[in-house]
Amino acid sequence: LLDLLSASPLSDAADLRQVLGHFVTQPWLILLVVGYLSLLVPMLEEGLKTMSIWPLLSRGLSPAQAFLGGLLGGTGYALFESLFLPQPGGDWAATMLARGGTPLIHGLCTAMASWGLSQAVNQRRWGRLLGAYAAAVALHGGWNLGAVALGLSPLLPTTEIPGIGIGAAR
Repeated sequence: LLDLLSASPLSDAADLRQVLGHFVTQPWLILLVVGYLSLLVPMLEEGLKTMSIWPLLSRGLSPAQAFLGGLLGGTGYALFESLFLPQPGGDWAATMLARGGTPLIHGLCTAMASWGLSQAVNQRRWGRLLGAYAAAVALHGGWNLGAVALGLSPLLPTTEIPGIGIGAAR
């Protein structure tokens, strides 16, 4: 991957499409990237973002308090992530659309995982932890895949649909 990217100067969209064309023909690479973005990254993030409530678990957090603590911790994480990730394009509206859902998704997913963690620690309901964690990972993974697909969609080849007049990906 690094050899291919470093060997080709990506000066315009056609060069980038050619490089991406090599990747699309490699199903194992697509599965690796999808697995990384939709499974591994969300599993790690959702487990680590619950650190916002770890010190308070021994004090008997209620499920609502754990949910709120997770919401605050996840939203803070999203702020940090949005400040240090490269922004898509120079258009303010595109940047706000791309980053606007980040606090919502990180906050909600961390709140769900924290709620499940409090249920497991305080009430010994381990099934709720597994269910909440799995739901948070699935939601976060779907968000990641959607964001990457949306970001790469301008690079896909398009064609006109006869009679309709709009472009469609082939």
